[in-house]
Amino acid sequence: MKSSHGPKLVLALALALTVPLKAVKLDTGKPTTSDNLRAATIAFLARQGFEPRAQEGSIGFLIFASLGDCRLQIREAFPQWWFRDSNTARVPKESRLTFVFDGEFSSDIPVAWSLNYYWVRVQQRLGLHVSWNSILAVAATHGCSIEALPWSEIADLS
Repeated sequence: MKSSHGPKLVLALALALTVPLKAVKLDTGKPTTSDNLRAATIAFLARQGFEPRAQEGSIGFLIFASLGDCRLQIREAFPQWWFRDSNTARVPKESRLTFVFDGEFSSDIPVAWSLNYYWVRVQQRLGLHVSWNSILAVAATHGCSIEALPWSEIADLS
């Protein structure tokens, strides 16, 4: 009787390729560091001279801050495509929206930032201790120069 290893190899390959996808699928859609990020962002803004106040948003937190003519509205941005609308919700019309990731700025969430999120989540699901660099959505009035602030101070949270 002749045994074929073909089906076993196909099954092993399918398992090896889909385990990381299953780890991503188990994702809750919200990084586990949301509370730490909120606290770090409030402390960061206070150190920069802003008067921050936080409230819970429909998804994640929402921080309002002011310093002179500058008004900020900051929320945790989510890189998953199904949260795209929540990243821009409730942004005042007179504000410009900027996304901040690891001290870098963008007018939208680049694909590389989203891929980084999923790669970190896979590593965490595999039991590795890696930190997630959160993405902030910052809506600023025209009197603000947010690029001058040292955002990298709050970039790396584990």
